[in-house]
Amino acid sequence: MVKLPRFLPLVMATGLLAACQTEPAEQTGATEEAAVPDAASVQAEIEAIDDRFEQALLAGDAATLATFYTDDAIALPPGAPRAEGRAAIQELFASWFAEVPAPEGFTLTTDDLRVAESGDIAYEVGTYTSRGTSPEGEAYDETGKYLVVWKNVDGEWKVDRDIWNGDAPMHMGVEEGAAPAAPEAAQPETEAPAE
Repeated sequence: MVKLPRFLPLVMATGLLAACQTEPAEQTGATEEAAVPDAASVQAEIEAIDDRFEQALLAGDAATLATFYTDDAIALPPGAPRAEGRAAIQELFASWFAEVPAPEGFTLTTDDLRVAESGDIAYEVGTYTSRGTSPEGEAYDETGKYLVVWKNVDGEWKVDRDIWNGDAPMHMGVEEGAAPAAPEAAQPETEAPAE
């Protein structure tokens, strides 16, 4: 199996929701007095944003992808340093597209979407699958999960915090197929001879 940078297939999942929901969206901590937007309408708004995000992703358009994030967003990609701010997130996408082509397809499933009592924050947990072709011409298929914190900025939902990772085991610096080095055997402590 080809070993691709884990971040590109995973980044496809960021900021996107599935077209179908496996569980109904819920409002977290909402009371009758609070003017919290209806969770279903928030979900519909976010799904519309997802459609535009998907098109930009498939086109490999880093500049457009960055517009889906807040000015001070933070992305926490696996195997790479955090990207803080919209400009850094755009550079993150651009560097990935320079290394690995945009994916050929992917699916996303929202497992949970909740709207905070304040009505200006939404939390999404989801899973994704991604498929494409490596720069070497080999097909790949990956599954992973993500957590996105959405923020309503002047009436528009934006990605504020974004973290994702794949389901495949991390190799912690060990090349694929190689056995990890055995730990050194612990040496028993010996007492110093009494004098």
